[in-house]
Amino acid sequence: MVEYFINGRFLTQSLTGVQRYAFEMVRELDQLLAERSEEEFKVKFTILAPRANLTDLKLKKIRLKQVGWLGGYFWEQFELPIFSAGSPLVNFGNICPLLKRNQFLTIHDMTVFRTPENFSLSFRMFYKIFFRLLKFKEVKLITISEFSREEIKKILSPKHEPKVIYLGSDHLDRVSADNSIIEKANVKSGKYFLLVGSFSKNKNIDFAIKAFLQEKIKDFDLLIVCKSNYSVFQGNNEITERDNIKWVSDINDSQLKALYINAKSLIFPSLYEGFGLPPVEAIALGCDVLISDISIHREICGDRASYFNPNNLTSLINAIRISAETSIDQAGKAKRALQIRNAFSWEKAASQYLQVINGS
Repeated sequence: MVEYFINGRFLTQSLTGVQRYAFEMVRELDQLLAERSEEEFKVKFTILAPRANLTDLKLKKIRLKQVGWLGGYFWEQFELPIFSAGSPLVNFGNICPLLKRNQFLTIHDMTVFRTPENFSLSFRMFYKIFFRLLKFKEVKLITISEFSREEIKKILSPKHEPKVIYLGSDHLDRVSADNSIIEKANVKSGKYFLLVGSFSKNKNIDFAIKAFLQEKIKDFDLLIVCKSNYSVFQGNNEITERDNIKWVSDINDSQLKALYINAKSLIFPSLYEGFGLPPVEAIALGCDVLISDISIHREICGDRASYFNPNNLTSLINAIRISAETSIDQAGKAKRALQIRNAFSWEKAASQYLQVINGS
């Protein structure tokens, strides 16, 4: 039996798409080992994490060990290689210790190269240096879409061909919908368009806001779910005076689930993504999706979403109007939800990951 260590730095971080991936992969690996035993898979896992407050994943089989005295990048680059010596290391979050041999790394996207304006100078420098050095390392790469695989090959020219393992869509099944968020957000069920994301430029959220500023859709609101940074827009009188644009932040999964279920449609206007989790979450819960017409979205969503040009405001406005005027198609929603759930599950992702690390 081979022991694998897992880079547990993600347990110290707030929840974004990368951390969601790490949480769900670890939970599902743990569930597979609990149901079918470590002996069957011939592997066991131990998470190595810094000495800090950690998210408790309530694992059954995967062990947790807090090690070292540093934190952040310093812990990851200098202490983690020491404590993981002698065993393979699994890294789910874009970064791995460069001093370590025999490891697996999931790279989610090449955003730092494609949209560098999203990041601080120090962040860009660190990641670009890291990725340049990674080309010379014997690291087995995993990524989350065919689009990202091609991006990694173009930009990094890695030694090993990245393996593609899609994300899951079923993590919100773990919670019940908390419909109290509808009243808290001051919207009506079925009478709002939902926008989930951040104000990174590649997310293109201001584009959707402009659509609602330019064209008031009768009886419909735009509800924006954003962890932070929306305060920069609160000083814009044009926005704050429009009563059809609402904001919520710092919501939990139960509230997010309720917002998907009760929305007219999700609007997802991104210019660049490695995968794009919110549209998959939404479709799996029976929410219609209006999405930017870029190659990654075609790969993931196929014909299960309605597309618009993310650089043409009229294109988005027309898509919103059509959605607002179209009656609910419950059978179509159910069919699309089933297709997404069959295509993207965390159990499938974890099983494929085990195959990769076992060399099959």
